[in-house]
Amino acid sequence: MNLKKNIRFKIGSEDWEIPLGVLLLLILITIVLMIGGAYLGYRFGERMAGGPQLTIVLGNPIYL
Repeated sequence: MNLKKNIRFKIGSEDWEIPLGVLLLLILITIVLMIGGAYLGYRFGERMAGGPQLTIVLGNPIYL
């Protein structure tokens, strides 16, 4: 596979030309950042939902 081969594509009315290796690197970085963001978002949500929850039973606060 020739990573230096130029790939041509069009975005809107602009023509773009980029080496295949650079395009694959950009796609890989994008996927890694998306997976990392999803993981961190899950951990943040889990921590926020997993904290002590206040429940009031007959006027007395009970922490679950």
